[in-house]
Amino acid sequence: MGRAGEVAVSNRRTHYRVTAKFDKLVQIEMVGPKVHATNITLQDLSAGGAGLVLPKSASGMLRTRDRIELRLTSPKLTEGPVTLSARICHLDERLPQPRVGIAFESWREHRALLDSELRELFNEREAFRVEPGINRIITQVSTPDQRVRLTGHIRDISVLGFGLVLPLEAAERFETGRMVHLRFKLPNETTVIKVPAQIRFLRADEAGRQTLSGLRMADGLKVDPKHRRAIARYVMNRQRELLRMGLRPDGDPMHSARPELRA
Repeated sequence: MGRAGEVAVSNRRTHYRVTAKFDKLVQIEMVGPKVHATNITLQDLSAGGAGLVLPKSASGMLRTRDRIELRLTSPKLTEGPVTLSARICHLDERLPQPRVGIAFESWREHRALLDSELRELFNEREAFRVEPGINRIITQVSTPDQRVRLTGHIRDISVLGFGLVLPLEAAERFETGRMVHLRFKLPNETTVIKVPAQIRFLRADEAGRQTLSGLRMADGLKVDPKHRRAIARYVMNRQRELLRMGLRPDGDPMHSARPELRA
């Protein structure tokens, strides 16, 4: 196995993409020093933390590093509601509904619960994923026949796939299971990366006027080996940057790299 493969395996973890079924069956409540919010939308969840969209009433009520409790209530939870302790690690209030990234203070005791009773409510993605940081990766996404062509940006990237932020119309023009083609340049590179991928997750964010999408890279020779190596190299280099900054998605959750949930 090559070095890229070794890194991918050694940093493998479960990342949960939230489905529409989760929204219907799980209610989320947040309690903090100055906030008690309901009607919360969970965008994604991992061992390190979660990305949330809060109601308008919560705007101005939170501060970075506030300690909060997140309560999950669902008929799927046979032993009743689950409370997760966390801290606010990212806060974006530029939109009417605040975007929040939280880092869990204790995850292991709840992992078995998510893997058993709530597993069916998520789409899972297992690979070390990194976020591009300040250098956005703009990507064109198109159907094989080029009849649908949209431009968005990569929210996170791994050796297996991509998390994208696309225009709101993508939720209507694409569907899960569809094969698409991505074209993009990695930061400080001139080569145009061309990758076929399957849409595994698609969710409209009406408040943010955008669509969140998860795609899995095509297997085998469908992807140019040079492009696959370039992606693996970028993920490894970005991983080293995060480690130097003290951000360890697979270590102490208080130092986890969380999605910035930008508009």
